[in-house]
Amino acid sequence: MANEGKIDRSIPETCAGSLAIAKRLSDLPVGNIVEYKELSGLAGKDVRGKGAYMLQTARRILVRENNLMFGTVRGVGIKRLDDSAIADAGPVYIKQIRKSAKRKSANLGCVANFSGLPPDKKVSMLSSQTVLRFYAAVSSRKTMAQIGNAVTVTQKSLPFKATLAVFSQHTDPISNGNGVEEE
Repeated sequence: MANEGKIDRSIPETCAGSLAIAKRLSDLPVGNIVEYKELSGLAGKDVRGKGAYMLQTARRILVRENNLMFGTVRGVGIKRLDDSAIADAGPVYIKQIRKSAKRKSANLGCVANFSGLPPDKKVSMLSSQTVLRFYAAVSSRKTMAQIGNAVTVTQKSLPFKATLAVFSQHTDPISNGNGVEEE
């Protein structure tokens, strides 16, 4: 018996607590709030502590399967967002991604002995750093305004190549020596 004692690692089923939370939130009218206390009761664990994963899973399910989005009301609970609040989240996401990309790019720059790295690690590091710097550059306020001008005309999100065209018209690839526009 070669497989004796081994655990089958199939995709796990969603836990009952996550499903109970998802069901409760799916019935919530736009703009209403469910308190953390009620959600914790449904989960059987504190959704702000050890049961936080259940609330996160429920929220992901509702975005993916029901096209419903929820925000947090600090210290109170979860609120079903209206279309305006969902749209307002976009700039927040961009700011978070930009900050993270700049930090992670700087982290990669902490390699003390680049020449001592094997060639494949050099390529991997430089490729990652380039992509992170690209994220930071395309998410600057100036570039976002330029993309905003373009989508004002099209009234829809731009395909990747069109976005690159807008970006390339207004950016010097060497800019300040690291490819990232400063704000």
